[in-house]
Amino acid sequence: MKASLERVLNPKTGAAAASNIGTVTAITTPTPDTVTLQLSHPDFSILYGLTTTNLSILSTKAIAAGTVASKPDGTGPFKFVSWSPGNSLTLAANPDYWGGAPSIKQLIFRTIPDEQSIASALQAGTVQMGMLTQPQVVKTLAGTSLQIDKELDLNYRALMLQSGKGPLANTDARLAIQCALNRTDILANAALGEGKVVGPVPLGPYAPSPTAGTCGTQNLTEAKHYLAAAGMSKGFSFTAMISDALDATSQAQAVTAQGDLAKVGIHMAIQNVGENDYIQRWLKGDFQAAFAENGANPDPYIMYGRYFGPGANLAVPSGYKSSTLASLLTNADQNPSASARANLYAQINSYLVDHAVWIWLFDSYDYTVLSNNVHGYAPLPNEQLTALAKTTVS
Repeated sequence: MKASLERVLNPKTGAAAASNIGTVTAITTPTPDTVTLQLSHPDFSILYGLTTTNLSILSTKAIAAGTVASKPDGTGPFKFVSWSPGNSLTLAANPDYWGGAPSIKQLIFRTIPDEQSIASALQAGTVQMGMLTQPQVVKTLAGTSLQIDKELDLNYRALMLQSGKGPLANTDARLAIQCALNRTDILANAALGEGKVVGPVPLGPYAPSPTAGTCGTQNLTEAKHYLAAAGMSKGFSFTAMISDALDATSQAQAVTAQGDLAKVGIHMAIQNVGENDYIQRWLKGDFQAAFAENGANPDPYIMYGRYFGPGANLAVPSGYKSSTLASLLTNADQNPSASARANLYAQINSYLVDHAVWIWLFDSYDYTVLSNNVHGYAPLPNEQLTALAKTTVS
């Protein structure tokens, strides 16, 4: 555990989860069953942070050998056998698993980039389980013998904005975008309405009403008001980056938003780029706006400390910097009072929306489709596949 956490904290690793344990100043293991974390200040969110997949505990030997990504080694129900990048991953049952040896002796994960092809493979019986995100494809499987389950996932869609320069540096211009968008229509066109419109925190005890704050629903009159306040009454232009390869719904999101914005004179050009190009440009903040699918967490600090908090490791793609917002996040994370944290997170939600830091759009479903001979599998909203340890195939 010490080696795993130190690996994440090492800047050379470039781990996105480093912000989850950024308050850790020292790690000691006084006994084989004890780990002690010394913190720079009280940190409520670290309890959530330590449970995330990106902070999974890894083998010390694998870390030292640099084989974490190529030869996984752990204590899970299945053991690594082989990996063909971009094609398949093969695992075998671990007879020494602490929870009991799995019934399934071998798992082969196949990479099939087109969801319609996954659906065809399920219908043909060449695969027994498929992970889908497109309701348009899932609907084609209705009425078959396949088992279909859907869970709201822990990701959310947002229009991320770079506010450092250009028209998007003007808060009123960003608010004009927010007021012009019909998020219900965006959800309908991108995911057939299968999901829900969300605010900055899509789920959990700190989730706000999705219609709270400035222009919680489309208001073209207010959009024009904010354009006038920005000195841009005739509108302005900007470019939004998308990647169909990363999110098949992004094109529909962007086209719907483009039509909404045009109603008030805002011209949004759409730039569709490849998966790797999108990721590299996103990391460098090399975009004006980007339709993004981001991970969520019940603790808002886990979500936004890495973007807007002090020393945020994703400050560049976040595109927004505010000492007020950073202070609110820090105070919320350090406060020992549950009611005080709730109040501070309510203030953070309001700040993010009322300054149109980004435009939060919707949360959608993940679909798990199973053959009728697969039994006992229970999908989880965090997309983890731990239930395969107890799954059987007849």
